[in-house]
Amino acid sequence: MTASFAPITFPDSSISFKKLRETYPNLSDTAFKTKLQGALDKSPLMFFRSFVNTYYSDLSERNSSDPVALCLGDAHLENFGFLDFSGKTRFVFNDFDDSGNCPVSFDLLRYFVSLNLAKVDRSLQSDLWQEYVDVFSGNKDPQSVPAHLFPNLEKKRKQLISKYTQGKKFVASQELAPLSSEARSSLLSDLQSVPKLRALTILDIAESIKETGGSGGLQRYWLLVQKPQGLDLLELKDLAMPGTSFGAWPQPAWSDQRRIEHLKATVWKDSPEFYDVIRIRNVSFLLRSRIHDAPDIGKLSNSELRTYLMAETGFIAFYHRGLFKSDGARLKDWIEKTVPVLSSRFTNTYKNLSKDFLPQSQK
Repeated sequence: MTASFAPITFPDSSISFKKLRETYPNLSDTAFKTKLQGALDKSPLMFFRSFVNTYYSDLSERNSSDPVALCLGDAHLENFGFLDFSGKTRFVFNDFDDSGNCPVSFDLLRYFVSLNLAKVDRSLQSDLWQEYVDVFSGNKDPQSVPAHLFPNLEKKRKQLISKYTQGKKFVASQELAPLSSEARSSLLSDLQSVPKLRALTILDIAESIKETGGSGGLQRYWLLVQKPQGLDLLELKDLAMPGTSFGAWPQPAWSDQRRIEHLKATVWKDSPEFYDVIRIRNVSFLLRSRIHDAPDIGKLSNSELRTYLMAETGFIAFYHRGLFKSDGARLKDWIEKTVPVLSSRFTNTYKNLSKDFLPQSQK
């Protein structure tokens, strides 16, 4: 199908607090306030990252685009990295929480708006738009991440275990909080019935504290487990309704488990050892390894940043390649005109809400 690429327009310059709140019905008022203030404490980029549901709901109200297909969902510049696939480290898009059906053009916009809000150099952004068009059009293959940027994931595992544990127990920190004996025993009992975990010994469980980003306000736990080859860290992450589901387009009638399995097969063509949906207390959780890595974008040299972002852009474009058709020149022109519109909208919303919700000392 050929995309129409209609202009993106809005009747006002920012998003209301009411709209933000309506798009997070799963969060209590306290959890939502914490999520909002955590995002406002950071930057327009973190604010944009934190409100995926709002992004798709807001776009779909007065804008339409085709075709609708299986989207990455939250393809911002920090949702890429390195995962272990059967002993082989691969560079991939690494967060399927908000993946689902949506207009593919909205999917690609989410990535390019994140670059703009991250203040990536304007000339580099233009080159990345062209890279997307070239890979999407089949005129070139995606670029690879240079070998020297690939991490040693085994070293990463040892570093994380050393940082967060002592004596086979988690250490309380700003990121992890110990569970009460009662809560720990209850959750451990639930986990022992999960087939994926039966071959492991769960040594300890801690609550993960995350107030910002798309997962801000959701339940998250870390598991310290004993495997035959040594200690390892796993995470349980609450799977709320995907952000793409807040648009006006229909979603397939699938369970969280089927959705994640389909995404792994479609986007990765494979699966890590742990990246599975489990059900506990009638809630879907993603069980995944904590042993993943990504370079600190702010510490890359200009040439490294360019190459790394080219690889991200190529990954998205290669995935999108079979989903729709478009004239390359028209596609790039549409991206160039639309990215500032959405960037300005989220920046204005961030500034407006900062006036009302940040303490005076932080304004």
